[in-house]
This record gives sequence, structure tokens and C-alpha cells, in this order.
Amino acid sequence: MGFFSGIANFGSKILDGVKKAAQWVAPALHKVLSTISGPVGMIHPGIGGALGAGANLAAYYIQYQKRGNSSGGMISNEEYQLFIDNNNALVYAANNQIVDGMASDYALKIESNGLLTIKNLKVINFDFVAQINQLINQVNLLQQSIGTTEQDITDIKNDIDTINQELSRQTHFRGYYLLNTDIQNLPNSANGDFSFSAESGTVWMYDADWYNSGDMVPDQVTPASDANPLTDSGTGVVGTSTEYSRGDHQHPLNITTTIPPSDSASGSVGTTNYYARNDHSHPLNITTSIPP
Repeated sequence: MGFFSGIANFGSKILDGVKKAAQWVAPALHKVLSTISGPVGMIHPGIGGALGAGANLAAYYIQYQKRGNSSGGMISNEEYQLFIDNNNALVYAANNQIVDGMASDYALKIESNGLLTIKNLKVINFDFVAQINQLINQVNLLQQSIGTTEQDITDIKNDIDTINQELSRQTHFRGYYLLNTDIQNLPNSANGDFSFSAESGTVWMYDADWYNSGDMVPDQVTPASDANPLTDSGTGVVGTSTEYSRGDHQHPLNITTTIPPSDSASGSVGTTNYYARNDHSHPLNITTSIPP
């Protein structure tokens, strides 16, 4: 249980019959608590509520126990006392710290002029610093969460911009056409429209009239193959590629690297699918035996 809540609970059991607050303490505590608590939202609600309960208890206590300007009024339990010291200050301290109406160490002191002094909260076993550090950590986590959210918002905004650009492009894109004249004769053309021409291989734009922009049709729309062409074959293959061949492509040579066979009396068509090099030579088909 927190320090101030402990005061409130302890005092409420003893001072049930107290009706009115002391005239000099109530304004002072009001001034102190207003300074600590304001503006709204700058102090944790639990702390503010505990301070308020402590203020009420202090006022009740002084109304009940005040003895003129003399000291000696006291609320106590086995460990702590809430009392008025010899200087007419309201003090909350451990019993073992009080000697002859004065506390050598205390948790808090409220002077008659309203000055609040928090000296040693450890005497009431309330780690105020730890509570503040915990609150700071929570704020840091919240800031990190806000930072992540801001990044997410930025990413979403970028995605929206990309989508809007694509929508704009799709709205103004009129399609692919074989001839330039097909594009020039498109109906209901509007500024910003564009189209791709197979005849010129360029992008045509509309601004009052259709004109050839000179920009090449982008590869991502009409992709060109980056693969080496296949070697020629004897039978040929239709192929399945959906990419265009580049104008400067070259096929690998499909040329035999074996020595041609010797000439024969009857000859043969052959079955190879390789081309013969133009500097090839056939082995001589000459007998090496002595004729009969």
C-alpha cells in the first residue's frame, strides 16, 4: 500500500467523528497539492488521489488534536506517527526518529505556511524513485510504440502513393497497338493518355494530339530475354518463352568437332545435326595394299 493511502486508511479508523478541517492547514494543503497536481494530466491519478486523501487526513487530525500553537498532538501506530512538532509543522515520521517533539528524519513535513518537504520516503517503505522510474519506462515504451506506429503510417502512405500512381497510369494507359495510326485515331483521348506502339517500339503520349515521345517501351512491360539463345537444332523447336529476343542476339555455333569420315564409293546422306567447318578435310580413301 502506498504511503499516502496508508495515512488515509489509518486515520479514517481513528478519526471517524472529526467533521471539519483546521483553518490554517486546509488552505496550505490545497496550495501544495494544487502545485504538485496541476496541470491536469501531469501527475499519475493514483498519486494525486493519495495526496488528496493525505490532505483530508491532515486537516481532520489537526481539527481533532490541535492544541493552540503547542506541540504534542499525535496520531500513531506501532511504527509511524503523524504529529505536530515544536515548530508547528505537520510531520510524518517513524517512531524511532522522534525525540522530544522533533523528528531527526521524516518522510514528509508540511509547514504552517504550506511548504511541503519530502525528505526520506524510505522511512515509510515506499520506493518513490522506483515508481517514477517505472513510469519513465512506461513512457519510453509508449514513445517507442508511437515511433513504430509513425513508421507504419509512413509505409502505408508510401504504399498509397504507389497505388495512386499505378491507378493514374492504368487510367491513362490506352493499350498496345500494332500501328502508329491506330493510336492516332483513338477516340475520346485526354491529356495524359499514353499508349505503346509495336510499329515504332516507343511510347506515344497525348497532349492535344498524339505524338511520339521517343521513349522506348519499358522492358518491364515488354521484357527482353537475358538468356543466351539456344544452339540451332536439326528439327527446330517452337519454344515457350514469352520474352522478346534482342536485336543483337547471337546463336552459339552448332558445328561438329569430329573428323569427317573418309570418302566412299557409294556415299551416304548422313544423320548428324552439326554444321561442317568450311576448312574441313576428309581422310584419303586410298588402299595401302599392293594391287593384284
